[in-house]
Amino acid sequence: MEAREANVRAGYVISDVGAFGGDIVKIDMTQLPEPEDRVRELGDASVPFEFDTHALVFGDDPAGLEGAVP
Repeated sequence: MEAREANVRAGYVISDVGAFGGDIVKIDMTQLPEPEDRVRELGDASVPFEFDTHALVFGDDPAGLEGAVP
């Protein structure tokens, strides 16, 4: 929990095989205190299946990390 308290942003990697197939992931970030809340919001609003969360990354610059992913 210390890492989360020290950093107000979280990056996440999610997928929805049922909606988009196995080769598509979403990489994004949120400032919500609980990143899984954002993942649930996306699943409730836009796809027929729940997203699977593959990674949560807490840090000072999740947007920079997103840009570094090939």
